[in-house]
Order: sequence, then structure tokens, then C-alpha cells
Amino acid sequence: MNHPALHRLSTGQPLFTSFPVLAEPIRVFGAENELGITSFSRNGSPSIGIELEKDTHGMPCWCQNGGRMYIDLGHPEICSPETTNPLDLTVWLHSMMELAHSELGFSSHLFANNVDWGNGENFRPQSFGSHESYLTSVPLRDWQYLAPYLVARTILSGAGYVRNDGYFEISQRASFIDCLSSGGTQIQDGRGIICTRNYPPEENSRPYRLHLIVAEANLNQVALFLKFGLVGLFLDLLEMGVLPRLEFDGRLLIGDLQTISMSSLDWIYHPIKKKEDRWVLRSLEHKQTALELLWSVTELAAKYLFGRDEVTDVLTLLLAETLEMLNDIEFNLPRLLRRSDAFAKLFLLREFVSDAGSAADPRTLASIDMQYHQLGPEGLQQCLHLQGSADRVFTDVMKITAMSNPPVATRASFRGWLVREFGSEEIPGKFFVERYRKVWDECALTNSDRHQHSFKMTDPLNPYHIHRKSVERWMRNRK
Repeated sequence: MNHPALHRLSTGQPLFTSFPVLAEPIRVFGAENELGITSFSRNGSPSIGIELEKDTHGMPCWCQNGGRMYIDLGHPEICSPETTNPLDLTVWLHSMMELAHSELGFSSHLFANNVDWGNGENFRPQSFGSHESYLTSVPLRDWQYLAPYLVARTILSGAGYVRNDGYFEISQRASFIDCLSSGGTQIQDGRGIICTRNYPPEENSRPYRLHLIVAEANLNQVALFLKFGLVGLFLDLLEMGVLPRLEFDGRLLIGDLQTISMSSLDWIYHPIKKKEDRWVLRSLEHKQTALELLWSVTELAAKYLFGRDEVTDVLTLLLAETLEMLNDIEFNLPRLLRRSDAFAKLFLLREFVSDAGSAADPRTLASIDMQYHQLGPEGLQQCLHLQGSADRVFTDVMKITAMSNPPVATRASFRGWLVREFGSEEIPGKFFVERYRKVWDECALTNSDRHQHSFKMTDPLNPYHIHRKSVERWMRNRK
């Protein structure tokens, strides 16, 4: 189907030129990224997330777009506002990265990255998070059925990583995932494909929050849109009862994830593997490839979800087109470089190796890898974007809008408005938004005398216009 959005993409224009008007929202999408800071370990390799370089006295803070920035264990972290679809989440997460780089006094060398090259005595790499959150009616006992699909998603969402030994992996995060399910996100907790942190203890407490730690930070707009959109499709189909509940061996599935990541993509340039041997999921009772599994999801989405709204339709068509490219990588490589962080990064690394020859030592390759993820115009991915070598999902105007405005259909709408009206800096005699309040389901206005007005926001899909009206009345009465 020749959809206008895909036609625009083929001519170098963004998929979307404005925010579509969608039907009643059915779920909340959210994301958070831990950002790295440049430093170097004793062996000369780049290490990320060690210390802040600038004064961050303004942290933590709530932003006018409803998002949040704060310092966590010595590194900056950004959280998107609550959104209702994968397009909005892609735009607002990018807006948060732009704010972190340009507006709020963070280090000028920030990286949307998820692994470094070691800074300890044994130079062991560290991994830090890029987390996703989705509200769903699917209870915890059925989340296991998402696991094979999340592993398959890696071929589209991998950000690429050149290891200390010079070996290239599709995924930065895969080698740090060590179990099927975990209750935490730290190494001592185990890191699972499925994370049950913040799961409501009451079985009838719906919707549930699905918290994922298995993926990594993407900068390519199409990769982000597909990453978030695929989970939305998985949940839609699972909630409808039509997503196949595959039988699999959990231990072997971890191995599949790491094998997919370590396939190294060498066959992109030297196609030595048959198509049926690429990205095989051997953990499944009936063996399939990751590509075949994602094709089955695409077909189900076309059958059951197509026509629901513009974002879902464009997502489904874009997914089909991208999977078709992956089915014939050698022919479609130039187009894949435009919509995959891993493919684009590997291309840049190979170009450097081709020019440098034996001078391309692993430390230099690691520096190039890290620079790909640098926020701002010096980042290699941003360079690809600015020169028109990366496909776009949204316009610059949409991102600028998202930097100062919240999504309209969630509680972020009231939170962002409150920050815009009152700010979060303490000024004598003025009310301001309490910035040290970490919870998302409550906002508070306070002043230097610690007089406080609190607003409960327990429903993420409620924009809380009633709270805004009450504040406006209070403001009028104070004049």
C-alpha cells in the first residue's frame, strides 16, 4: 500500500508533519534514559557515567513538557512525560534529550548510550539503563509470552556496540541480560527480559505497569518509533487474545538474545549465512527466526488493528517495509543504514577501518562508537540526521513544540501547565512546583514558608482539567 507517509519518507521527508488526532487513548507509553558523561579509564578507553562536569544545582526538576530530569547515582537521567502512542513517545523523548543538551546546564558532553568500556581495575564494562514503561490490562502471569517477541525486536532496536576486543555486537544491552524475569534493574538483582518492578501487588489493580529494561537507547528516529511501536502491538494483540503464546525454554532464550547480538553483522558485507540461519530462535518449541516472528506480528496487526488510527496504520506499514529490507539485506543495505542505529554505526566503523587499516585499534573504535551517541551537533548520529542520511519520523517543529508543551491526553498535561505557570525555582513570596517530589501521581505547589497545595493524579490517562480549573480560580482569588 502506497501510504502518503511512506512516500514522504522515501523522498527524504518525515513520516509525520504534525501530531495526528487519535481516538480515545488505550494505554500510556513512557521511557527514561540514563545519560553518560565523558571520562577515560586507565587503559585509555572511554568510560561513561562517572561524574558531572557542570553545576547542576537546578536538578532535579520537572519540565514544562511534563517530563523530568534529575541526578541519579552521579549521572543525569531524563524521563519522558506520559504519552499515549509510540509517535508521541518518540517525539517527547527526543525533546527531553534536546533539553538535557541545550537548556538545563548539564555537561556539554552527554551521551544517550547504555554501556561503556570499563573504568575499574579489570576494565569491565558497565551497563546503565534505557527503560520503557507501558500500561496494560495483561496480568503478570501472562507477561512471559512477550519474551520471545522482545528478543526478536533486537534486530530492529539494537544500537550497536564495539567491544574492547574490537568485536561488534548488534545490541549494547544483550550481554547484560541474564534471566527471563527479574524484580529489579541492577546487576545484583539480575537483569531480566521481563522486569516486574512496580507491578501492583493486588491482582485486580488494573492497568498494570510493564517495565522493560531489555533494550537500549536509540537515537535514530525510525528505530525508536519501531521499538516503542512493536511493544504497543505486542500488547494490543495479547490483550485481544490473538498473539500466539509460544512455548519456549527460558534459559535458551537468554542464549538466543546474546547469539542474535553477537552475530556481528559480518554477513552484511560478506554474506556467508543462509537466510534461514540468520537470527534463529532455537529456544522455541517450533524453531523460527526473529524475522519470521516479527513478520507474524505484522500480519496480525494488519488483520486486527489496521484502520484503528493513523499512527497504528503507518507503524504497521513501516514495520512491513523494514522487515522486507531485512529479508534481503545485501540489496537494501543503503536504505537500512537510514533507519537502524546498529547498521549505521557499523557502516561508520568499517569506513574508518578501511581508511585507517592496522591503525584502527579497539580504543579508537570505542571512541567512534561513543561519539555516535553524543547529544548535540558533534554526535555522529546527529551529523547523519543533519546531512539527510537518516530517515525522520517527525519534523523539527514537532520536536520544538514538545520541548515546551506536554501531551494533551495524559496527566502530564496538568503537570506541564503547572510548571509553565509557576516554575520550579524557589522565589521568596512566590509559589513554585515542588521539584524534589519524585512521584508521578502527585504534584504540589509550595512557597518559601512551606505552605503547600497538593494535587493527586492517580489516573495517567486523565489530563486533570479539574485541577487546572481549581488552580485558576485560586489564582484569580489571590489577585
